Amino acid sequence: MALQSPFTLSQHEVAQYVKNNANRDDNRKCYLMHMSFASVYGDHEVPAVCFKKLPRLINGIPLGAGKMTAAQAQGIVWRYIEGSRHMHTFISAPMTWEEAEESRKSFKYRLLQHAKHVFGDITVKASIVLSQCMHYEDGFFINDIANTMQEGLHFID
Repeated sequence: MALQSPFTLSQHEVAQYVKNNANRDDNRKCYLMHMSFASVYGDHEVPAVCFKKLPRLINGIPLGAGKMTAAQAQGIVWRYIEGSRHMHTFISAPMTWEEAEESRKSFKYRLLQHAKHVFGDITVKASIVLSQCMHYEDGFFINDIANTMQEGLHFID
């Protein structure tokens, strides 16, 4: 049993990852690929099990049973950011804009090619947005019950 998936990062890990890669001297940056999927015929949600195949498709890993060597696993450049429900977001390893754009086009092609395997008979409307990640703010609390202060909790009613 693995303690961490090679395909995902927590929001805290993403914030640290972006910070560590922000001041690179080369032309490589981290990119975010946001995607949403909505059922066209009916107002029901797309089943969550459909999204399990997305990390393989975005990284160009063939669907179906098989093995991947540790060296091949280093080729996983897009990782899913945990915790999203309606907008699914992946962050890239540092790459050029051209590489990121090619990844987006390739992912869209693979998604169209394998739509039946991913979504079954559900007609889905998809949106994909590619953006450069300049800064990623880890989850913070707004309007919590109390504010934490050095001397304790401060309740604002």
